[in-house]
Amino acid sequence: MRKYEIEISPFANEKIIRLTDYLVLEWGQSSKNNFLKKLNEVVLKLQYFPKSLPVFNQNLNIYKRVVSKITTVNYRISKQKS
Repeated sequence: MRKYEIEISPFANEKIIRLTDYLVLEWGQSSKNNFLKKLNEVVLKLQYFPKSLPVFNQNLNIYKRVVSKITTVNYRISKQKS
């Protein structure tokens, strides 16, 4: 089974940091931990099944995966990890 490399852009990384900081301020550390757990599960699934979701933007070949009610991950498939 192929395993794809997941690369998080600097912009996405900054958004994750801001979101987790906000979660801690508003709902505490456990809320942040729960979100990061869900995000990690999504990333792990995408490593093996990146094409399991429909294409969100056909022209740019961008896929979209829901992480929570208000959070999604947009991604492209670019290369295979050996």
